[in-house]
Amino acid sequence: MLLLCALIAGSLDGWAVDVTSIINFGSASGSTMIEGKNGTSSPYTDSGNDSQGNTWTITTVTSNTKSFTQSATYSQVGAASKPVTSITFTTTLPQSRTIKAFSAKFGGFTSTAGDITLKVGDTTVGTGELDAGNDVTVSATNTTATGTVLTVTVTNIAKGVKCYYISYTYDDGTASSIVATPTISVETGTYTTAQNVTLACDTEGATIHYTMTVDGTTPDDPSESDATYSTAISVTKSGTIIKAKAFKNGMTASSVVTATYTIKPDQPTITATGATVTITSDEGCDIYYTTNNTAPTKGSTKYSNPFTLNADCVIKAIAYDQYDNASSVKTFNYTYLPLEPKNVNSNYYVKVTDVSALENGDAVLIVCENDNVAMSTEQNTNNRGEEAVTINGNIIDSPSSNVQKLVLMKIGNYFYFYTGTGFLYAASNTSNHLKTEATPDANHNAKAEITFTNGNAKILFQGNNSRKWLKHNSTNSLFSCYGTGDTNQNIVQIYKEVNRAITVSSAGLATFACNTALDFTNVENLEAYIAKEEAGAIKLHKVNKVPAATGVLLRAKNDATNFDVPVATTADDVTGNLFQRGTGAAVASQDGGYYNYVLGKHNGVVGFYKAGGMTVAKDKAYIQTTISSAHIFIDLEDMGVTGVNEITNTNLTNNTNDIFDLQGRKVVQPTKGLYIVNGRKVIVK
Repeated sequence: MLLLCALIAGSLDGWAVDVTSIINFGSASGSTMIEGKNGTSSPYTDSGNDSQGNTWTITTVTSNTKSFTQSATYSQVGAASKPVTSITFTTTLPQSRTIKAFSAKFGGFTSTAGDITLKVGDTTVGTGELDAGNDVTVSATNTTATGTVLTVTVTNIAKGVKCYYISYTYDDGTASSIVATPTISVETGTYTTAQNVTLACDTEGATIHYTMTVDGTTPDDPSESDATYSTAISVTKSGTIIKAKAFKNGMTASSVVTATYTIKPDQPTITATGATVTITSDEGCDIYYTTNNTAPTKGSTKYSNPFTLNADCVIKAIAYDQYDNASSVKTFNYTYLPLEPKNVNSNYYVKVTDVSALENGDAVLIVCENDNVAMSTEQNTNNRGEEAVTINGNIIDSPSSNVQKLVLMKIGNYFYFYTGTGFLYAASNTSNHLKTEATPDANHNAKAEITFTNGNAKILFQGNNSRKWLKHNSTNSLFSCYGTGDTNQNIVQIYKEVNRAITVSSAGLATFACNTALDFTNVENLEAYIAKEEAGAIKLHKVNKVPAATGVLLRAKNDATNFDVPVATTADDVTGNLFQRGTGAAVASQDGGYYNYVLGKHNGVVGFYKAGGMTVAKDKAYIQTTISSAHIFIDLEDMGVTGVNEITNTNLTNNTNDIFDLQGRKVVQPTKGLYIVNGRKVIVK
């Protein structure tokens, strides 16, 4: 296939330059467009380029069911058993152009059949039909269709067809008689803040004029007498509509571009922690709210700081920016939950056996004593996991961080279990579900009644579900909700976080150590001491705030034995403390270069004696020192010499009791100084 010639014709239309290209397959007298392809079984294709470099292709479709005899009066593409049923000519322009004229001439056929279609992109610009014995020209003149692909298609061909030429005239893009439509930097849409809108035009030297309304009404199309664009347009009001049009002398004005803007700040956010409500919005916005389910306006209460509520209500809030644009209204169903966490933070829990011991703000654990587990922080799809705990005498000391610490919210005689992020609730009428939701629902699924029987807690959620008893499932290792008739699950217990409970025997002295820092400052009749080596002797020093896991000697006064010690937020410096915390294992008398001493009483004398394999519990302590002695007497620094009996050397040497120095060494010939006789301090002068 040959591209015989291309004719280029230019014409001036304002600034326009048009190009006409002809793909000439034969002469007007009817030269054959396609040579016969007898014996070819595949569809026929061909391609080439016009004088402008535009590519053209031919594709044909043949039929297996339709056949006719080869004739000299037409060309057949394909074998006689596969005659052509459609031919498509495609021309591709390098970029989108406006087509001014488009035509194609056909002839050389003997049967009246076939439909002709001219298309620019997806737009049909001309149609026609084949006429037996006559040439047919199909054309589209004065068209303004724009595109990059031009197609000529002949379908339903009964017998062979020839194409003489295809002609098209288009704007070559070097200039245009129409000013380019302006572009607008911010598209039509909804925005949370004011927008700076810029306009531009691709036609050099064009001037942009625009009109704008700010009340939602459509402005008129711009004319050259309207505002001239020079700098960015500030769009601050919702409902603003901008129209822009470009003008240039000697050219047709551009089309109008329109953009509509909605300025709407983000909806406020409402959160509630206990009885305190906080509302936030975009920076620079003012918030107005109501608590009676009415729509808020600028006449409503203006939000400034978190506020408290004491009853259930519906909160609605709206935000206004500095340009008076309003957000959508935020609705929040507030449930009054007077949460006042006590924040004991002792990590020390005791068993509760009476509902009167539970108060608003208490931190509790849900426990199954049968399996030595507590509810864990793991929220499964439909239930809560479990975590092992150690229970000693109705006490749980320092459970792992995987155990769920719940804060009770008490309203009247009912309770809510708050996890820190949501509330436990019974979630199903037909299945065993225990879930966590951000806020309590209106159906009382998170509201619980708590009663006790023989120390066991019965937790009954108040929703309409039939499965609402909180129990432990030993088989599946989980906590969930069950029906009243389900007796296969274990009952639970509640353990409450309290200050550290310490008991000192009637002897008035005890060692102690625990996982939390303790504050002895204001604990009446109880003092704590650490031990240090000083000048070859061991001295005891009083401390007020003791770091976690620090061993101390406790001294009770005035026959007091039971004490409630709070957690310390800071601690004293206990550097050099000789007390070691027990591990629950036996302690040898000597360990390497150190000697270990435990608190004890021998022959009426209270002091620290060689350990000798004694077991020291985790909540007890012992002294570890480089000083080797039979035993170490307790010498409390605050006793001073005022509490020491005075005695002469003669009195002392005539005494029948053993005499010891403060390091516990037996003395035969005492000189001046402090000694221990029969468990009491004496001073020799």
